[in-house]
Amino acid sequence: MSTPAPDRAEPDAALLLDSLPVPLLEVGAGNVVLAVNMAAEEFFGMSRQQIKAGGMAEIAPPDHPIYLLLTHLRQRGGSVTEHDLLFSSPRFHHEGVSVQGAEVLDHPGHLLLTFHLPSTARVLDQQQVYRSAARSVSGMAAMLAHEVRNPLSGIKGAAQLLEQAVSDADRDLATLICDEVDRIDALVERMGMFGEARMDYRALNIHRLLEHVKLLAGNGFAKGLRIIECYDPSLPHVWGDRDRLVQVLLNLVKNAAEACRKPVRRGTSRS
Repeated sequence: MSTPAPDRAEPDAALLLDSLPVPLLEVGAGNVVLAVNMAAEEFFGMSRQQIKAGGMAEIAPPDHPIYLLLTHLRQRGGSVTEHDLLFSSPRFHHEGVSVQGAEVLDHPGHLLLTFHLPSTARVLDQQQVYRSAARSVSGMAAMLAHEVRNPLSGIKGAAQLLEQAVSDADRDLATLICDEVDRIDALVERMGMFGEARMDYRALNIHRLLEHVKLLAGNGFAKGLRIIECYDPSLPHVWGDRDRLVQVLLNLVKNAAEACRKPVRRGTSRS
């Protein structure tokens, strides 16, 4: 028979308190400080022995609002939070501090105080704001995606009809419309998913992508400009996402086309 493993020793309470990154004090009757963690030593610039020896008088003067918080806890129990408090002495100076107090259930009359700098509270508030904004933007993106995809279906259907009716010379343009509608539809779908899109990696013929981009540019922003092709026919297939590669190449060609159309200032030469 196997011998059961011995129970692991429970961690010491003082070690648990010292592991907390938040300054913490345990206060007893007469505002005596019973326990101080390491973060509180750094926060108040004193050792725990000094804080315990002086009690709450080492932390705050007699008219400080923190004593109202302690009185409220002793009378009503539960937990209370006070915001925007000032703690200042020759050893420390903290403004806008939030103090949260709670009673220790197993020890009547004992209270726990935690001290939070404004940056911590601000981060929590910002996180809540960001979550709310993300939900709003996500809902708006889904709505826009739905509204945009409906007319895209009609555009593609019309382009497919034209593809069958037009001459061979214009059929490439009808095919181009269908391909671009599919690409826009994929972009809209990613927008509706709001950041949850996955890359669709596959082996791609880079020459076909370049021909597609050239056709788009020649019938759009680069109309009237001459695009010179200089491809290496031995290039192997590339591994990537087609729609994103098309977008990158389109951006590069568009930048080049806009640069070519910029007027040349007098006294300067174009290289």
